[in-house]
Amino acid sequence: GIGSSGIFVISSFPNSREYLQARLTSPLQAGQAYCVEFYVKRSNYKYASDRFGVYFSDDSIRLNQTNPLPFTPQVEHPLGNFIRSTNTWTKISGSFTASGGESFIIIGNFFDDSNTVKDSVGTGSSVGYYNIDDISVAACVTGIDDLANVKTRVYPNPSSDILFVESVEMPESLRIISMNGQLIFEQKNPALLQEISTVGFANGLYILEVSTSNGSTLKKFSVAH
Repeated sequence: GIGSSGIFVISSFPNSREYLQARLTSPLQAGQAYCVEFYVKRSNYKYASDRFGVYFSDDSIRLNQTNPLPFTPQVEHPLGNFIRSTNTWTKISGSFTASGGESFIIIGNFFDDSNTVKDSVGTGSSVGYYNIDDISVAACVTGIDDLANVKTRVYPNPSSDILFVESVEMPESLRIISMNGQLIFEQKNPALLQEISTVGFANGLYILEVSTSNGSTLKKFSVAH
């Protein structure tokens, strides 16, 4: 409530951009899902924008250029959802799985002019300028309590190449599901101690579902090659 930062996401100079960059309080952990959010408010200039991205890097970025940074943001505001209000703050949020070691956050428009739609809503200078405040990066809470699921052990966690699933009850099936709901692996009638190769898995967070005649158990684990 005391102050905020501001950047041009659309400039009067061709392909010119501004970004906010800051060091995180601690490096991100491999395989951990992080929830990112911040608030923006448009200043009363000519253009509104839908181009807001968040990029996480291992080191600080310093380039001798004014063009858009040549990086793909891990978190992006939905395209087509223009933020027009100059009176209220709009929350932008998203999540991603860290590769590990990311120590800096960068916020801005990573698109060039040919891929940036200008929504003319004001009468001021021909720019799009936004104030940014209340930036948060925190480990996501999935709502799954690993400590309560003592009937199944999953190790090592994180896994680099092999995952062991140890069950007390004879399982009927094992399923591994990505955080976006995609079925990655399924095994019918596995052993009490099942070995699963994670060599082909992308780095990230996964959910293991172990089904028995008495119900299902969910466990979190991560893959970090």
